Amino acid sequence: MKTPLKHLICAAFIGLASAPETPAQEAAYWLTFENQTLKNSGTTGGVAESREPRSTTLSPELTLDPELARWTCELPAAADGKQGVELVLPASQSALRLNRQGDALAISTWIKWQGPDRHGDRRQMIVSTLSENQQTGWAFSICEDGKLRFDWRPDQGPPSSRESESTLSAGQWHHVAMSWQNDVRDGGLSFWIDGLPAGITRTFTGGGPLSDNAEPVVIGATQGYLPLNGSIADFRIFTEPMSETLLGRLAERKGR
Repeated sequence: MKTPLKHLICAAFIGLASAPETPAQEAAYWLTFENQTLKNSGTTGGVAESREPRSTTLSPELTLDPELARWTCELPAAADGKQGVELVLPASQSALRLNRQGDALAISTWIKWQGPDRHGDRRQMIVSTLSENQQTGWAFSICEDGKLRFDWRPDQGPPSSRESESTLSAGQWHHVAMSWQNDVRDGGLSFWIDGLPAGITRTFTGGGPLSDNAEPVVIGATQGYLPLNGSIADFRIFTEPMSETLLGRLAERKGR
């Protein structure tokens, strides 16, 4: 028997905080790229650092996009498509580890994805804390078919991942978001595209706490590899689930 659509939508919104947005619901990391800077306007402060692949002169391209009415950041990839520029978030080696009961994570950003790239892995990284051997940490990415994906490495047990049912269209600006809660087994992982629940391809039954590491949080690649083929804007990371009100506001398009 098929589950009514309204029930699926209600289930997806379990990943959102039921309480209204409060001043405490501020992003720990918030990169606006305004005036061509990598300043973190979130509560952690500091400035993100650009890290380029070896033997390249690549650098972030920060521009004001009239379509989106926001400053945007493109992180170029090397000619072979295997490596790319990544942004290292300040003071993040011990942040967002998700290694304790009660830890949570929410990510919100605008993305203009340009489709599949030439590297062999089907993932393009949005943000990651994965170690070099990918045996610790977590990663939020886009798959080559446009689905959103979250990978994690539990404190106990094998690595795991889930993907969204909905997909992104290449060459268009979309708002994407995800939420993770260590202590919630039913609805602890959720995806959204343009403010709407994006579904999950396999049932999620819990996955935290995660294996710890001291890798910084990086945007646009992981260890310099699996680069994002596209641009981002208004990038935010929270340490708690987003309220429905906040998610709706962040997904509003300002441009023409």
